[in-house]
Order: sequence, then C-alpha cells, then structure tokens
Amino acid sequence: MGVFSFVQRAYTSGTAPISTSEDVGVEGKRYPTPAVGCFIANYPAQVLLTIALPLVFFVIGCTRIQSDLSYSLDDYQIHSNIGVRRDALKVNGALDNWTFALSGAHWLSDSVNLSHPRTLVQDTVELRALINLKNLVSYAHEVQWPPETREAYASMLHPDLLRVYHAAERLITQLAGYESLCFTNNLRNGELNNIYPTCALVSSVTQYIYPSWTGTEWLMDGSGPVAQDEYMQRLFSNPSYAWFFDKNFWTLNQKALHLRSQYTFASSRSESKAAYRRRMKSFLPNAMKFVNSGQAAALPFVQFRLGGGSSQNVLMEIAGEREGYKVGVAAAICFLLSWWHCGTLVIGLYTAAEVVLVYMAAVGLYALIYRTLPLTTYAAIVWVMTFGMHGTLSFYDMFVFSGVIATKGRRNNLSVA
Repeated sequence: MGVFSFVQRAYTSGTAPISTSEDVGVEGKRYPTPAVGCFIANYPAQVLLTIALPLVFFVIGCTRIQSDLSYSLDDYQIHSNIGVRRDALKVNGALDNWTFALSGAHWLSDSVNLSHPRTLVQDTVELRALINLKNLVSYAHEVQWPPETREAYASMLHPDLLRVYHAAERLITQLAGYESLCFTNNLRNGELNNIYPTCALVSSVTQYIYPSWTGTEWLMDGSGPVAQDEYMQRLFSNPSYAWFFDKNFWTLNQKALHLRSQYTFASSRSESKAAYRRRMKSFLPNAMKFVNSGQAAALPFVQFRLGGGSSQNVLMEIAGEREGYKVGVAAAICFLLSWWHCGTLVIGLYTAAEVVLVYMAAVGLYALIYRTLPLTTYAAIVWVMTFGMHGTLSFYDMFVFSGVIATKGRRNNLSVA
C-alpha cells in the first residue's frame, strides 16, 4: 500500500498544502476547504476502495443478470423448522409417496426413453376453468332460463360446458411453439411401444369423457369427438380423481364448479437449460394471453386461467430481461438534464454513467448474495438509483463550490495554482 502513501499537494494562494490549509481555490480566488477534499487527500487508499468495490459489483451485475440467474417471486411461507410446518411437510410427503405408488408412477417412469427429444420434465402448467355463479345468475336472467336450466349449468360437468373446456384444452395444444416444448414418452394407450412419440396426453378429466373408438376398443386419450354419458365409474377408478375438481366434488356430490388440467413441458437430454427457457419464454406469454384474456371462453360465466408451476418465474424472468431498456431511459434523461443544467458535456456523461453503475452494482450485489432476483428487487433498486443521482449532484456541487468547474456566466480554465 506504499504507493498510496504519498502526500497530495494542492496549493492555495499561500504555500501550505491542502491537508493543513484552511482554504483552497483557483488562481486569484479563495474558498473554504471542504471536509471531503481533506479526506480524499489524507486517505487515498480508502477512497480508491469506495470506487473499486462498486465497479466490481457492476461487473458482477452485468455478467449475472442473464438467463441463468434465477428469477422468482418472494416466498412467504412458514419456515420448515416450525412445528406446524414440519408436520405438514411430513404428511404431504407421505401422501405424495402413497399417490406415487397407487398411480403406477414407477412403471410410467420406465416408459421414458431418453433418446427421444423432450424427455426431461422441466415445468408443468395448469389450465383451470371456474363457474362464476354471480355471472351465471345474471346471464340466466338475461336469456330467461328457467331455474332448472340454470341449476344444470351450475356444474362444469354439463355437456355444453365440457365441450367448451375440451375445445380450450385442444386450442392450447395447437398454439405455435407447443410441440417444441411438450413432454414425450413411449406410453400410448396404456402400453409401451417403440413408435416415435408425439406430445404426451394432457392430464385431464376429458380423457375419461372423450375417449376415441378404434372399432374394437375405447382409448382413453381425450381425442374423441363425442362426450360419453356413463364415465363416472371409470373416473372414480382413478385414486387421484379429486385433483381434477374442487374440494366439494365426490361420489355423492357429482357437481363441480371447478376443473383443471395439467400440461407437462420437457427439454431434451443434449439441450441446455437456456435453450429450453428461450422456447418457454416464447410460448408461455402468448398462451397465457390467449387464455386469461377470455378468448378461450364461449360463455360469459365460465372463466379460464392458465398458470401454476414455474410459469410466474418465467414471466418474472421475461420482465427482468426487459428492465435493461428502463435503465437506459433513466440514464438518458439524467444525461440531458445534467447537460442542460450544467452546460458541460462531461458532467452529463458522468451522471449517466453513475446511474447505470449504481443500478448494475446493486443488481450484482443482490445476485451475489441471494442468487435470485425477487419481484420486489426492481422496485427497491429505484431507490438505489435515487441515491446515486443524489451522489452525482453532490459531486457536481462540490466542484462548483470549489471553483474548479465553470458555471453559467463564469468561464474557468480548470487551472490550479
């Protein structure tokens, strides 16, 4: 550190150095010496660290704010070491293991052929449909339905509503990009085969309601054109049937206000996760816009939603990647305002550089500690940028106050004597 131990000599109108003089200025002028100037002269190594550390975090922020950085929503859950939470996790684990055994998941896992593309499951997304009873009553009053008709339509298992739901399911599978993401395996019609697979079936109650007829047997693939009347017995044979409905649906109450299906997305064995995420970020926003905007609903009292799984994290990652241009806009505004106010191009560039530096340094520090960028981080970084702008103006005021920099109405050749 000896290289930083020199004594800086900035001469005033007298002969004393800045560290002992009470004033400093330009030729022919005298101004009080600010405490910041004395600190810079006496402790250059510490000042260098205050500049170097933000630069280090800036580099980290620029390199880490890529697709490999995990974006997530803030997780507000009871910690796993709390008794209630710990017991709940044990119960859920036992139920998951029991369901795993009953559903034949071990046998299903053997049907996965890793030589096929899209065999490594990455994400699941759920399609949900819900009957809005208030809208149903209003619609029934508008079209003058009798009470018994309104009561019949108060269940997603009504043939007309099932037809709408089935159509929405199939429309999602027909959207651009779906076939490049869907999970594939060697299981078809309950049997293993070596035929090159297409997309795996959507996990849905429609598999039981819309079977296809081969001429000799029914195939539970949900691709049939006509809904079957007697499907409850086949449905209840599935130990996980309750997953498709709301919690009030059971054998003695066969009315459901809610239905849900699950789409499974996967990547190939030789594919990088970044390549998979790029395809997911291309498909998911369009699919969610199509469903959540109401385009999938043909009746005003049936509401569709698409989400779940890691879909919100994908959307958060997309939003994070779009934050870059906002930093540029903020930097450009600060540059123009500083240039106009100071009349100096250098200060304008310095202002823009500090805004970007502070922002990316904050991102780098957060990513270095937590490895993730929660949704609230970007709102918090706005305050960091505010402090950065305040520091820029304070830096400028110090130079104007000392007379080193020119202001309007007075030119300065920046010479120090």
